[in-house]
Amino acid sequence: MNQTDAQTGLAAFDLDLEHGLWDIARPNWEHVIVHARRLTLSHTPGRGARSLDLLHIATARELAVTEFLTFDSNQRWIAAAEGFATPV
Repeated sequence: MNQTDAQTGLAAFDLDLEHGLWDIARPNWEHVIVHARRLTLSHTPGRGARSLDLLHIATARELAVTEFLTFDSNQRWIAAAEGFATPV
């Protein structure tokens, strides 16, 4: 992908946003950090969980989603342990 392709893709995404095809989630970041701290204490010692993986799971928790999609096996295990459906 070159610079022009990237700019074209971003412009298309911006247009989709304007037309209401996407919505930007705005979680309460203080709550996300609280969730992430709990996840860190629960899963880092035993699983070696990475900080960004835990932030993704914490954000999903804050947004009250029920399914968590990931191709990372460790992140999937933690998400499932936290009660998310992990269909992939």
